[in-house]
Parts: sequence; C-alpha cells; structure tokens
Amino acid sequence: MPTALRAMPVLHVSDVEAGAAAFAQSFGFAPAGFWRDEDGTARFSILRLGDVTLALQRAETVTPATGWAAYIYVDDVAALHELATAQGAPVTAPQDRFYGCREIEFTDPDGNVVCFAQDLDPGPEGPGL
Repeated sequence: MPTALRAMPVLHVSDVEAGAAAFAQSFGFAPAGFWRDEDGTARFSILRLGDVTLALQRAETVTPATGWAAYIYVDDVAALHELATAQGAPVTAPQDRFYGCREIEFTDPDGNVVCFAQDLDPGPEGPGL
C-alpha cells in the first residue's frame, strides 16, 4: 500500500496576494510561488512554514468552511501567539483542550479559520495520535 507523505490544505480566498501577505506577516509563512492569470492576477499560491505547506486559491465566491479550514501542528503555540499578536493578527488566546493540545485560531481576511496546535503529550506516533 502507498504511504502518504504530506498534506497541503487549500483555502479559497478572494485575493491570493492579500491572503499570502496576511499569513506571511502574521506567522512567517514564505510564498514558494505564485501562479498567475494572463493579466498577472495571482490565481494560486503555495506558502511554506517549516515543513508545512498551505495553498491559497482565488475563488469568485468565498464561503469559509464551518469550523476549521486547516489544523496545523507547531512546536510552540505560545511563541507563535506572541509573534502573531505583535503583528496585530486576529488570533485567539492559547487554550488547552481536553484532547491534549494547546491551540490558537487565526481568521484570515476571507473568514477562513486556521487552528495552530501544540501537542502537549506527544506519543511515539506523532502529534495528535
């Protein structure tokens, strides 16, 4: 059976460049590339933060997911929260959850909610398992 290697959540946004700027400024995501229409408008972008990739795709109508659009594990939620709040990002305060994760939530300019989580008691199989 094939082995899954990684995942890349794709968020629908109204403006790819504005969305990329929000993730870059708030958390340090770096654009790995932009794919553009003939008129130069960004249609798609891949962003990277460490080993995490997140994609933004332009949509004519953006309907944010109910709940989280993506759940991203990090090694230090408190430090990420400090960085994001210093940049004025709309993030929630860190909260410890009954399932053993400390989380913050970020709402992007289009209303997509991304949860950043730290596994407080990681097992040998990895975060969240």
